[in-house]
Formats: sequence, structure tokens, C-alpha cells
Amino acid sequence: MKWTVGILCCALILVGASLFMMADPYYLSAPTDASLIERLHKNKASFDLLHQMMVDDAMSYVSSTKLGKPVSDRRRKEYVRLLEAIGNPILRSDGNMTKYSYAGGGLSAIGPGWQKAIQFNCEQNLPTLASLDNAGELNAGELNQRTVDDDWCLIFEKFD
Repeated sequence: MKWTVGILCCALILVGASLFMMADPYYLSAPTDASLIERLHKNKASFDLLHQMMVDDAMSYVSSTKLGKPVSDRRRKEYVRLLEAIGNPILRSDGNMTKYSYAGGGLSAIGPGWQKAIQFNCEQNLPTLASLDNAGELNAGELNQRTVDDDWCLIFEKFD
């Protein structure tokens, strides 16, 4: 009987810890601004090419395991190669803007959803913050950005 109770307690702790890590309400998995800026500068050609490929293919979603629509095997391999080169983010695009999401979380029972990403073609009417590293202090329901150069910025978005 003691073993059964012990095993059940361990299982509950593992489930609870897994849910907490998925929600990540303290943004523990969010990369630093400096690491994302360095990644962008080191791999600028791959970022640019991925954006152009998504525009050419009218793709709205791309990840290392899923493409938003069917493409040739050769083209799929090119997407995977470029994604691996820049750290396997999840990409979302509306044709003009492309988000390269590197971290996110959120379960409504624990807190609002969030994501931290590199974005091509940034919002023009948003205030630019000096740093997004203190994400917990930002307001829910807002997109916050830090400009990196003319076409690129970092974003931190907290969803309601």
C-alpha cells in the first residue's frame, strides 16, 4: 500500500511539473534579447531566405515537423535545413510579416499565453522598448517590440 501511494504521489508531481513547464508563467524558457539578436545577425541570409520562401509558397505556417501546405520534397528539405540553421523556430506569416517564434507558453488556468520571437516587417505604430528581457512586467494583451534594424525586431506578446 505504501508503494502505491508513493507511486501515485510521484505521478501527480510529474504531471503537475509538466503542466507548469508547458505554461511557463515566469517565462523561464524565453531566450534573452542578446541571444536572439546574435542569432539573427549570424544567420541573416537564412532568415531572409525563409521569409522569401514563405511568400513565394504562400505559406502561413512552417515548423520543423509541419508545413502549412504541401510542397515538393526538395522544397520541404530546404525549409528543414534553413530552420535547423536558425534554431528550429515556428514561423507564421501573413505575406508581409513573418514571426520566428522561439519560445512560448501559457495555460489559461495558470496565466496568459505568451511568445517571444524575431519578426520581419515590424509594427510601425508600437513603442519600441529598450529591452524585452523583463517580460513579466509587460501588459497582457499587448505586443511589445524592440527594434534590431530597419526591417527586423524582437517581439514579446502576452495574450489575454
